[in-house]
Amino acid sequence: ASAGGNKVGMHEHPFYELYFLVAGRRRYLMKHTVFDVEPGNLLIIPKMHLHRATSAAQTGYDRYVLYFSDRQAHKLANLIGTETLDEMITAGCIKLPGFVSKQIQKDMEEIRNELESPTPVTDAVVTHLFHGIMLNALRYGSKKEHLIGESADKVQMIAKYITEHYNEDITLTMAANMAYLEKTYFSKRFKMITGFGFQEY
Repeated sequence: ASAGGNKVGMHEHPFYELYFLVAGRRRYLMKHTVFDVEPGNLLIIPKMHLHRATSAAQTGYDRYVLYFSDRQAHKLANLIGTETLDEMITAGCIKLPGFVSKQIQKDMEEIRNELESPTPVTDAVVTHLFHGIMLNALRYGSKKEHLIGESADKVQMIAKYITEHYNEDITLTMAANMAYLEKTYFSKRFKMITGFGFQEY
């Protein structure tokens, strides 16, 4: 678990990530899709998938982050099937009922405690708890819609375009014209929605 103040920029890693928000609000950019994450939401981030969290407000936040490897994903796929696991991993942000969020928070705490004081059965216990988290998310979760609204949709459309054409020279004026928005307004909305200035992105 960790509290606010995280300054990690846009990044990717060769393992999967579970991000469970306990308190506060976060805006999460996954590739070119933006989610407003609320307490009790679970994000599943695929490996080698660009992502970044920013604060949706000036308050702190608490969250659990759990990384898992291809080996753990394969074990889970043996239980639920590869196709179901792939659908989960690409779901983005998952909303959960309150009782499930409480159970997942409890499981995350148990994983942390187990890893802080390992025993010969730590790997088995952590695997069991991880499977419980994923099965609860699969059984009770529902996919949360990405940030919506006319300018949010346009910004995400441009972010996707940049992701797919990053080697081209894309100017702010070009991007604003593609979104049919005035340049200054587009620039401000882009920063507010993605957490990045246009040139930084």
